Amino acid sequence: MSTSNVQNVPSGVIIACPISNFEVRHVAGIGVLMRIHYIERADQVESGERTTLQTLLDPEQALEIEGALKKSVQALEFGRKLKKSLKSLKIPKVLEAPSPETSSSLCVEEAPSLA
Repeated sequence: MSTSNVQNVPSGVIIACPISNFEVRHVAGIGVLMRIHYIERADQVESGERTTLQTLLDPEQALEIEGALKKSVQALEFGRKLKKSLKSLKIPKVLEAPSPETSSSLCVEEAPSLA
């Protein structure tokens, strides 16, 4: 994210930008080097230009990110299994609502007019 945009973002707010590519390298004894290429502005979608963030994570930071990623993957897998289970159930299709012409017989009797 460019410096001019960062100044306008309130503290504690996370701006989510789509990632187009990333690279992760283990740096022995130091941690993990990550390079993330992301789309910051709408014009970058068509131009192919990307903004890049490069960071070196210490082992503790890498473990924290690993935990968050594992939780995300578990939720994704649970959702897939749930969807598959629901598809395998033989649930009848919902009936269509009756048309106004045929539904009058299904209605409760109207109250008498006060006129």
